Amino acid sequence: MSLLSISSNSSFGYVDQCVTSTPSGKFSLSESSCIVNCAQRCLDTSMIIMKRFQNMQQ
Repeated sequence: MSLLSISSNSSFGYVDQCVTSTPSGKFSLSESSCIVNCAQRCLDTSMIIMKRFQNMQQ
């Protein structure tokens, strides 16, 4: 499995892990914190993949 397919398959999977309550108008503090942390990890992973592709082109 390639890094790109892993990233694209898991990009929004964190929502299921973070949102544990019944959907309402607002996220709880812990849900918000979890979503921010997971989104940051997703961005970090995207940057790693982008750098890897850039290195492959050189």
